[in-house]
Amino acid sequence: MATLAVFGIKGYCGDAPRPEVLVAARIETAKVLVEGIDNQDKAEAITRYPRAERPPLR
Repeated sequence: MATLAVFGIKGYCGDAPRPEVLVAARIETAKVLVEGIDNQDKAEAITRYPRAERPPLR
């Protein structure tokens, strides 16, 4: 997170499958969602809400 801040990028940590975490991170204005996880099922759970709420999200 500190490295992102050096470049002026805001990053958030939390339990990403929980919509309230994504809302707190302002998912409605996000252009990109980056997830670093090696479990396909969990990765799909993480992206389910953001894709429904913000279809142009990459």
